Amino acid sequence: MKILRASKDPYFKRIRELRTREGRKLEQRFLIEDEGLLQQALDARFPLESVLVGAHAREEDTRSWLDPLPSEVGRYALSEGLLHKLFPTGRRPRVVAVAKIRQQGIATLTGRQRCLVLEDIQDAGNLGTLLRTAEGLGYSDVVMLESSVSDLYNRICVRASMGSLFRVRLYHAPLGALRARLDREGMKLLCTAPGGDGDLQNVDRSGSLAVALGNETRGCSASLLEAADLHVRIQMRGQVESLNVAVCAGAVLHHLGG
Repeated sequence: MKILRASKDPYFKRIRELRTREGRKLEQRFLIEDEGLLQQALDARFPLESVLVGAHAREEDTRSWLDPLPSEVGRYALSEGLLHKLFPTGRRPRVVAVAKIRQQGIATLTGRQRCLVLEDIQDAGNLGTLLRTAEGLGYSDVVMLESSVSDLYNRICVRASMGSLFRVRLYHAPLGALRARLDREGMKLLCTAPGGDGDLQNVDRSGSLAVALGNETRGCSASLLEAADLHVRIQMRGQVESLNVAVCAGAVLHHLGG
């Protein structure tokens, strides 16, 4: 196991860049920063490039993290100084993994199961919670529209997903390609909208559905609404005008069933 001690080490510099969205996009890698999430990634057989432990970690902990790794996964130790440089504020994790970004092609999406479509979800905590909600309610396919500003591999999103990021099937596609695929698979596209002309309670739940949720402030875009077959609203009570997007997803997905 190689020990990384210098901030000029090429591999450390590469890992440090994964703290930024630009670095993650360039390298097609992201960081897993918790031993519990590492175990979930291993259980899901999520592709890992390397695992790094603190150089002063207890031997039994190091063995528990490194022994289950496939042989092709790199093993490194980080000095305390480099751990501090990598995580200068907040709680520093005891183990870090470099994971490979994995995405499905939209051509592999089938109508056998319902899917969740997300557009421009800006809050990383909301995004991670949406992935967790989708998996928990039986929506194992999640489509990220290519116009989206969402960052699935932000550390907050990774944590908030509670491991669902490693288990749901993730797709990136432009709206036109998604619409064409849904037509091919006989799936209807349902959008949630406060001014929707349909009531969620009256939606026919017998067919294949793709459920779309939009930005926390603006909702679904005009182009997404135009492409949709159904516009539905959740009947609100009191003086509340809308729900948090993750709460909305929980209500809609649970009602429609997975």
